[in-house]
Parts: sequence; C-alpha cells; structure tokens
Amino acid sequence: MRNNLLIIAIFTAVALVAGCGGSGKLVTYKVTGTVTMDGEPLAGASVFFTPKSGGQGDAAVGKTDENGQYVLQTILGNPDAGTSRGEYMVHFNKKEIVEMPPPVLDSRGRPISYPEPPSAKSLIPIKYEKGETSGLTATVEKGKKNEFDFDLLSK
Repeated sequence: MRNNLLIIAIFTAVALVAGCGGSGKLVTYKVTGTVTMDGEPLAGASVFFTPKSGGQGDAAVGKTDENGQYVLQTILGNPDAGTSRGEYMVHFNKKEIVEMPPPVLDSRGRPISYPEPPSAKSLIPIKYEKGETSGLTATVEKGKKNEFDFDLLSK
C-alpha cells in the first residue's frame, strides 16, 4: 500500500511539473559567467541560482572549471541550457573533502571504536554559502547575454 502511494505521489509530481507552462517544456536561456575569489579563478565551486520568489524562475546549478567559468543547468533543462527568466539569489559551495580517520583497533586488529566523522571544510567564506547572506543577485532575461561574473572576497 505504501509503495502504491509513493508511486502515485511521484506520477502526480511529474504530471504537475510537466503541466507547468502550458507546453510542458521548460523555456530556458543560456547563463554563463566566471567566479573568482580575490581576483583569482575559483575552480571546482558549485554555483546556485535560486529564485527570489516562488514562480519567478527555476533553480539552476553549475560547476566552475579551472578558469572559474560556469554554465548553468536546471533540473528539467538540457545540460548547459541555463535557466528560465527571473530574478535570482546567487550562492556558492566549495568544500574540502577531509579523509575519515581510521578506527581504533584492539590487539587483534578488530575495531573497538570509530572516530567522529570529520566535517567538510568550506574553502569560501560562509556568507557566500546561502542566497540570503551572499548579497549577490542576477536577473535572467529573454534576449540578453545573461553573463554574470562574481568576485568573492576571502575577508
């Protein structure tokens, strides 16, 4: 019974998403740009565009390359298709992956305790990790170049 309800919920969500905008096709505009930190390219950072208000755009994400350049993609759009028109809050994420320390072993080599998992270390100031605190915005418009460059400050 629970599985049937889950399947119904998934199909309903897909139908609602497909039904938005009349044709069921998401209209997107290419969005590109460069992210730097203190003037230097910020490679390997995730770039998030989140609509400022409901129904005013579609969330999108991109990843910066070695030159700090990104191209956005929405969840329903084609790769590198950008996002729909609207006003967006912009935020970023770049974490350092910290290796898990090994467990403490007894004299026979069996684990007797496991260390606390390390937390990921942010490589950008925390204020840039949320749209509400980054202070950065972008407006995607039909017929415009929609190129947005951001220079994050480490201090």
